[in-house]
Amino acid sequence: DKVEDIDFDKLPNQFVLKCTHDSGSIVICRDKNNFNKKEAIKKLTRGLKHSGYYYGREWPYKNVPPKIIAEQYMQDDAKSELIDYKFFCFNGNADNVMVCIDRNIGEPKFYFFNKNWELLRLNKRGKAAPNNFTLDKPILMDKMFELAGILSQNIPFVRVDLYYCNDQIYFGEMTFFPQSGFDKNLLPETDIYLGQKLFLHSK
Repeated sequence: DKVEDIDFDKLPNQFVLKCTHDSGSIVICRDKNNFNKKEAIKKLTRGLKHSGYYYGREWPYKNVPPKIIAEQYMQDDAKSELIDYKFFCFNGNADNVMVCIDRNIGEPKFYFFNKNWELLRLNKRGKAAPNNFTLDKPILMDKMFELAGILSQNIPFVRVDLYYCNDQIYFGEMTFFPQSGFDKNLLPETDIYLGQKLFLHSK
């Protein structure tokens, strides 16, 4: 419930801490010997006071009790970074995936691909990419599309975030309002593309 509750001595050498009620208040410890505990406490304390609801009016955040959770640190032995795969899903259909790379160096880059692993030029970086641009396709990507579809059944829209680490699929989170609907990297034609896939069913 508060930073003072954390017993850092009981945590393993590698771990992740983050708040449950906001976005961005994440602390990653790769090595306790080089871990800045004071800075971590400051960041988490600030995160506990922050509300994702008041920032972007995302209503699911509104009544979430502020807490800190600890998660296992994950590292892909075959890669220098943990790649994020974010699936844009509509009523059980995972239409495309946004691949996030280079977060480990503080320069995140995002590329969209369809189920056939063809680049979709839905954002500024994708539009500027060379004609033959691609990224490595995980062996279990088809399974990831399938799982994202299952998780999103009966939901008009949700982004299902998964990880692929050491040939295993891991669940990240469900994101109902990416960037609070204000992603400046998406193109105007992307709004139309995604909007045409959104169907709201009235009872």
